[in-house]
Amino acid sequence: MVLEKLKELSEMLETNQNSDWDANDPSKEFNALKVVVDDIRDKFSVLTEYTESGYFGMNWSLPDIIGKAEELGFKCSEEDAREIAGHIESKADCEYGITWDTLEYYIELHFTS
Repeated sequence: MVLEKLKELSEMLETNQNSDWDANDPSKEFNALKVVVDDIRDKFSVLTEYTESGYFGMNWSLPDIIGKAEELGFKCSEEDAREIAGHIESKADCEYGITWDTLEYYIELHFTS
């Protein structure tokens, strides 16, 4: 349902079917909004395929790592977060999973080593 609405919005933006926008000619804003909508649609599509294929579980993100690092008093860039995520993935153990404690351990390891 959400994916269909995003597709409709994307098509509306592509054909510029909004009379208010036509009158004001906001081409820069229009193009920026279209890029955002297309990106959201693409990302949502991937998530929909993921769940419809029967996958489930907690998905961690770079903002999770960055936020936890800031809680711990570290300034964490996206590059740092990607490196930390790589270490977490390479050492992952399905018996124990990935928890906030896991993130904390690898963040501290990254910034204090």
